[in-house]
Amino acid sequence: MSKHELPPSIARELFDYRDGLLLWRPRARTCFSDDRSYAVWNKRFAGKPAGYLHRVRSGVRRRVALTMNGKTVRVYHATAVWAWHKNEWPSSLVDHEDGNTMNDRIGNLRDVSSAKNSQNMRMHPGNKSGVTGVCWHKQRGKWKVEIMANRVKKHIGVFDNLEDAIAARKAAEIALGFHPNHGRNSHVQG
Repeated sequence: MSKHELPPSIARELFDYRDGLLLWRPRARTCFSDDRSYAVWNKRFAGKPAGYLHRVRSGVRRRVALTMNGKTVRVYHATAVWAWHKNEWPSSLVDHEDGNTMNDRIGNLRDVSSAKNSQNMRMHPGNKSGVTGVCWHKQRGKWKVEIMANRVKKHIGVFDNLEDAIAARKAAEIALGFHPNHGRNSHVQG
């Protein structure tokens, strides 16, 4: 089952929103088979942050479980925040503009394609030049500049000094519509 089989309004039914967090709303007695389950659930969860932490390749993200009519779908917390605010599921991916996957404030989220999302990535931890797409070409003794756009790697050129290489890379990012945060050192968790 996918999230699209659930109405996006389920986010407003299940959660309240405050400062980038979804909090469980109290549930009605009709949602439970007995009084004890009703009392225990509301005491344990109502008003508390929804979801759990989930480790992904890009760091740590929150996930939440949405349940309706006995069907459960797990989605990223940011996706549920998007549905809560927009009353629609995102058409593609929810990108965190600042790169912090734990910052789910609606002003930090945008609905983007996979290609656009890849234009707002942090710098690879193994990067030695300090700029994404710029590396030392040992055989030539120069700085080599490349950029990947729409799954195609483009060679920009080789440069004698690092400053010229950086300028060429930044110009290519602007020309191809990369997000200004692309190539940041890292995203801060928490």
